[in-house]
Amino acid sequence: MCANYGNFLTNSLTYIRSFRIQTLHYPRISSSNDLCRLLFESGKIGHGTAIRADFQEKGRGQMGNTWSGNEGENIYMSLVLELQIPVEKQFLLNMAVSLAVLQCIKTYLPDAKIKWPNDILIDRQKIAGILVENSIQGQFLTSTVIGIGLNVNQKSFGSLTRAASLSTLSGKDIFPDEVYPILTAQLEWQLASLQEEWRISKEYHENLLFFGMLTTFEKNGRLFKGKVMGVDEWGRLRVEENEVQHIFAAKELRWVEL
Repeated sequence: MCANYGNFLTNSLTYIRSFRIQTLHYPRISSSNDLCRLLFESGKIGHGTAIRADFQEKGRGQMGNTWSGNEGENIYMSLVLELQIPVEKQFLLNMAVSLAVLQCIKTYLPDAKIKWPNDILIDRQKIAGILVENSIQGQFLTSTVIGIGLNVNQKSFGSLTRAASLSTLSGKDIFPDEVYPILTAQLEWQLASLQEEWRISKEYHENLLFFGMLTTFEKNGRLFKGKVMGVDEWGRLRVEENEVQHIFAAKELRWVEL
């Protein structure tokens, strides 16, 4: 198995100043990320504030995918932070958030895995999704809105055969108010430790689905077998095919075995 976790080196720069998550709870909103960004840009909320909703009507996922669920059953949250992260290290933030969500889920289901770039799966069923939307000035990320959707007590997913929740996979009722403090504590810890770059990259790769394994991909209609070698500092997936490494951005290839 590949032991190279990328060019993630410790830096003396303070990436995120200290914070404790302060939550504004809404019964129903359109999108937690949109509302969080709007309130932040208008000066109504600041660094470390989270917007949490019992239901969101227009939840968005990575690359424009939709995220939906039933009212009061799941966690929909967005956290705004002020940053000073070099743009070339932006995926470090995604990795730390993915680890926070992963460790929260592992409290209940220890077999959870990260699917690149930042979904959480158990037995190849999606249980959580993450959307990180950054603002950039010059060579630095200056703020971010981190959106998280976590299926907690939802029992039915209609035609979504690859979706699951903490409840469906554990076989018992688990409620969002029980899970939310665990999630926020993990977010606070992982983000406060953001300068532990090698550790974050190492743990992300150790929990990355198919890391070091051969799996099937599809790109532009062509199926091929490739070995997952990890991600680089820009968050691109490194895949080895016939002893040649290729680098792919999100949505450039499809996982056939999922």
